[in-house]
Amino acid sequence: MTIFLIFCLFYFFLPNFNADLKDLNQENKILSSTKILTEENHSLSLPQKYITTLHLIMIDGTDLKINDEYEKFWAELQDKNLIGKNVKYYTGIHQTIDSNPTQLEVNNKIIWTEKDSLKWVYIFFLLTLCGTVYSGIDLFKYLKTKYKQTYQ
Repeated sequence: MTIFLIFCLFYFFLPNFNADLKDLNQENKILSSTKILTEENHSLSLPQKYITTLHLIMIDGTDLKINDEYEKFWAELQDKNLIGKNVKYYTGIHQTIDSNPTQLEVNNKIIWTEKDSLKWVYIFFLLTLCGTVYSGIDLFKYLKTKYKQTYQ
């Protein structure tokens, strides 16, 4: 488990943590409409049966999904005055392009920044650190026991 956490930390989280905005994938689209959908959850990793997401539909048909982690921004994003405005969003390294961008701007106004989306990096880093320390202590106890059994 610890090896998996360390792999995920280095592959998914740290590249985005240290990246500048210019290093991220940038998309510029025109907002066509917004809608909130409640969909059935088929993921085994999430305990909820239904997930509510805000969908930003662009003129070219692109559907940008914003989950309830960013629910405090939904009212601002559903403003009818934003229809037809430029939406610029940045997606992180190894991140899907169609959901929860790292930074979102509408009509050159920043809605949220990469710092708002980093709380999961801190949580994951803390879990990885705890798992590594626990595994190290457990390994030390195991080796100490084996050493005593071998040399007695």
